[in-house]
This record gives sequence, structure tokens and C-alpha cells, in this order.
Amino acid sequence: MDRHLFGSFQIPTATLNIFSVLPMLLTIVIYDRVLVPLAHRLTGLNSCITYFQRMGLGLAYFLFSNISVFVVEYPPSCIHGCRPGAIVPMSIFWLVPQYAVHDIFEAFYNVGHMEFVYEQSPESMRSTAAALYWLFVAMGNYGGTLLVTMVSNFTKNSKQGNWSQNDINKGRVDWRHLVTGFFAS
Repeated sequence: MDRHLFGSFQIPTATLNIFSVLPMLLTIVIYDRVLVPLAHRLTGLNSCITYFQRMGLGLAYFLFSNISVFVVEYPPSCIHGCRPGAIVPMSIFWLVPQYAVHDIFEAFYNVGHMEFVYEQSPESMRSTAAALYWLFVAMGNYGGTLLVTMVSNFTKNSKQGNWSQNDINKGRVDWRHLVTGFFAS
């Protein structure tokens, strides 16, 4: 993918994480400093939405994130007619919306869950509840890795080959994200 920003300046691949962190931080700030005070003035409630509504909104963003990955990762070889192994003539900035949407999910779901844990747990159980939450997040990450491995193993003998190939022009990253998003939802 093309990483040129302007002229001969190329964005280093490692700096793409900034497009992951910024939307999450902006979402937290906008929610906390704009939406909650506005909702408080309009409704008289201390929070804009409940913890469960916030987590549900985060899960909806997660589903939308996987759909956006499916759309953006549609095989560029089909769109551009690239040969296998060729550099896709597509800007790397097509990945920015999916990073942004995914991290809006992170901001709503994880922060909402942490607020729930700290406000609903007894004071002596807060750190234990938070630790259990992050333990289950880690187990979910391992489960996601297992799911991707299973999808790769099931698809390696198909006509198109493994969906998770190193060559993006041969692989089907779009379908892999759709399947893993379906199971994660």
C-alpha cells in the first residue's frame, strides 16, 4: 500500500498507531467534556447514558468496525487488477477509518466497563474485579487468535487458498475479518 503523505515523504508503518490512539482519546474527551455535561443540563441526570448502554454502543461500533474492515480490505487485486506480489496502488490512509472506528469501540466499551466495575463493586473488590475483567480480555484475545488460526486451517485447502496469506493480493483478509467479527459479536 502507498504510504506517501505528500511529495516524497512516506509515513513509517510503525506510526500508524497514532491513528488508533487519537480517535480513542478524542472520543473519551468529547464524551466526558461535551456529551455528559450537555445531557446533564438537558435531562438532569449525572451521566449521558448508562454503563450498559455505553458498552452496547461500543459493541455496535465493534460490529461496524469489522464491516468497515470487510469493505476496505476487499481484495485490491480484484479492484486494481494487480499481479500477485505487486504493491497495491491504494493509499494506506484507507485503513485510518477502520482504526478510528475500532478505537471508538474501545473507548465506549472498555471505559464504560471500568466505570461499571469501579462504581458497582464494593471498595474491597474493585481491584479484583478490574483484574478479572482484564484477565477475560486477555482470554478473549487468545480466543481471537485461536479463531484466526482455525479459519486459516479450514481455508488453506480451498480453491483460493489460505485467507491469511502474506500476499494480500492472494489472501482474503476481508472474509477473515467478517467471520471473526461475526463470532466475536
